[in-house]
Amino acid sequence: MTASLPRRRSRFWLYAPFILLAVAAAAWSVFWFTVQGRVVEAVDKALAREAQQGRNWSCGDRSVAGFPFRIELRCASLALTSSRWGEAVRIETGPAVALGQVYTPGLVILQVTGPLKARLPQERLLDMGWGRFEASLTHDGSEPQRLSLVLAEPNATLTAPGQAAESWRAAAFEAHLRRSPTRPAAEQAVDIAISTKNSVLPALNAILGTTDPGDVSIEAVVTQADAFRGGFNPDTLEAWRSASGQIEVTKLSSVKGPARVEAAGRLLLEQTRR
Repeated sequence: MTASLPRRRSRFWLYAPFILLAVAAAAWSVFWFTVQGRVVEAVDKALAREAQQGRNWSCGDRSVAGFPFRIELRCASLALTSSRWGEAVRIETGPAVALGQVYTPGLVILQVTGPLKARLPQERLLDMGWGRFEASLTHDGSEPQRLSLVLAEPNATLTAPGQAAESWRAAAFEAHLRRSPTRPAAEQAVDIAISTKNSVLPALNAILGTTDPGDVSIEAVVTQADAFRGGFNPDTLEAWRSASGQIEVTKLSSVKGPARVEAAGRLLLEQTRR
């Protein structure tokens, strides 16, 4: 009687998890580099559109990193030159990075290192610094839906030939914009919320007679806001006026020492631009 040999077990299931992991890693790498290429292409197109509007952006030593879960667009320095309205305006900052998570493609976070230096018309110079600068943009793939800007310990100095320098500083500054979820689409309404904490403006101190820091909070709705897609300039301002755009201030609160101001109302431009 011949003894039967034991059946050799397949080792496929022993190596299968490692094979699947390698395949998944390779597929994810292809996906990430595809997304990276699309991001670079989208950025280049956006810069080209900005150039057509007279705004030229420069990203020093641009690089894209962040593998495997993020897309990081880094600039050793960031600069904007605009010469559309007479004298050229140039703004320069330190390093900047735009971050996006692969699994949340509708959210972009921007971090910028100071200082910011700007050359403005009439030979004015603006120097600005901060402890932290962070902005976030939420979009649906074609249209921005929400924009937030947070500055910790901002400070700024404006100088002009023959004039005393003007300065401002605060403990914090925040600005938030979003497409209004309650207004009809035809109004093209944007909700705005702006606030500053412990703001110090020497020019205002002289008027109010107090050196106490102040807090300001503004909540408003801007209608026909799409007129400002091309930036804030005389043409877009006139387009906004012609479209019957207005600013509906729902809350304005300012507290500085013993002085307190609260207001609400509507602002618009009439035909005489007043």
